[in-house]
Amino acid sequence: MKPAFVVVCIGALSLVGCIDFGHAVAPYEPPGTAADAALADAVTSASSDATPPLDTGPSCVEGEVPATDLGPQIRFQSFSVDRPTIEIARGDVVTWTNGDSMDHTATAGAPGLEIPPSSGGFASPLMVAGDRWAFRFCAARELVWFCRTHPVQMRDYRIVVR
Repeated sequence: MKPAFVVVCIGALSLVGCIDFGHAVAPYEPPGTAADAALADAVTSASSDATPPLDTGPSCVEGEVPATDLGPQIRFQSFSVDRPTIEIARGDVVTWTNGDSMDHTATAGAPGLEIPPSSGGFASPLMVAGDRWAFRFCAARELVWFCRTHPVQMRDYRIVVR
């Protein structure tokens, strides 16, 4: 790795040097490499552990619900989302809003490794600009999710249900 050079000017004195902030960044790995294999293992593990526990209670029914302005919100914008990781409480309703000009989805899992609702996942219909979709989460778990229409650019988002 090449050192990063920083120029600092103090009055008439100029210093050039290398600064190490002690943070290692993993090299870029294109799709289909070890990074995807690690994500596949995490998704497979999450989907096998995603059966809702018995303590969800009879008042919490997990699944698609009407979109609401209350509770956690996620907004699609320019091949991304405004909240790539969101932490919520059991029973919360997450509402996705498509604030982009392109169509998007919210799908649990990873490209090619979707987690179906029967295994604790979720899958929105195609959302065109302005559409909203919501899902109530009752079981504690961590889920990765992605957009089926843009699986390369829009993936590895997380919902942590406490």
